[in-house]
Amino acid sequence: MPITAKFGGSSLAGADRFRAVRRLLAHDPSRKAVVVSAPGRRFAGDLKLTDLLYACFELRRAGGDWRGAFYAVAERFEAIRRELFLPASLTLPLEALERGLSGGTLTREYVASRGEYFSARLLAAHLGWRFLDSADWLRFLPDGRVDTAASYALLRQAETPFVTPGFYGAEASGAIRTFPRGGSDITGALAAAALDAELYENWTDVPGVLTADPAAVPSAAPVPYLTYGELTALGAQVLHPDAVLPVQEKGIPLRIASSFAPEKPGTWISSSVPQGVTRDRILSVSLRPDGVLILFAAERGVPEIPGALRTGAHTLLLPVSPQEAADAARRILAAP
Repeated sequence: MPITAKFGGSSLAGADRFRAVRRLLAHDPSRKAVVVSAPGRRFAGDLKLTDLLYACFELRRAGGDWRGAFYAVAERFEAIRRELFLPASLTLPLEALERGLSGGTLTREYVASRGEYFSARLLAAHLGWRFLDSADWLRFLPDGRVDTAASYALLRQAETPFVTPGFYGAEASGAIRTFPRGGSDITGALAAAALDAELYENWTDVPGVLTADPAAVPSAAPVPYLTYGELTALGAQVLHPDAVLPVQEKGIPLRIASSFAPEKPGTWISSSVPQGVTRDRILSVSLRPDGVLILFAAERGVPEIPGALRTGAHTLLLPVSPQEAADAARRILAAP
């Protein structure tokens, strides 16, 4: 059973990151199915490619000058291609995208999906792997739901190793459909479930699920182990629920780790904590507008804390003002 690995935009922001992904994949040959996002920001203030693609569409629809945004997209991909010494494999599809935008024949979802499409094409060429267009296996129904039975059956026919784009799929008619922003995580989970993967790895720019926001709690560290239920209790701040359910239903472990520090273990999520593992009672704290959300280890129980509100099977909300939240979070994590 292959490992399915999904790489986020920060992991593919430039040619140097593509090289790092290649090294990471070479380290474990069982990583045979890869899902990618569009390249993310390279530096503070940089624009995400998906934002530029949405700008292309909206400017074209409004009759504005969309070509500046398009050329920024094209040059970003061309720069990655040149630095990786790859053949000019994107010339024709980029020209086709420009013609489609000029003629006003493309949908918003199609234009937005090209970031992941070009990203996957480049990584597949860099690895020497097969490029598998997600429009050829991830099947959407007309109402926007995923036809999981059809999608799984189609992907199981694919030869590995392959690289496939995240974020989008297609209806049976061929019309491109996209998930909400961040939807590449959903694609990754669906691919792992379809292939009955041994493990679903989600590679990002943080070393796992952290005990707190490091901006508020500098001592924040990765949580080594979580259950699916605990991860769900944290909400969409970590992963969209739809990016967890496909692997949870199949009992496939999920690992969240940093492609910038792949030697670190990250956070492992599964149906239960491995035998012999002892965890802290408080797993993490999250700052919210209405207070501090405290996540407790399922096996340790949720205590009674005066003034705190029970918000779920594993969580309490301590109501404090936004000005007090960071200090409260630090105190909670420091408590014995």
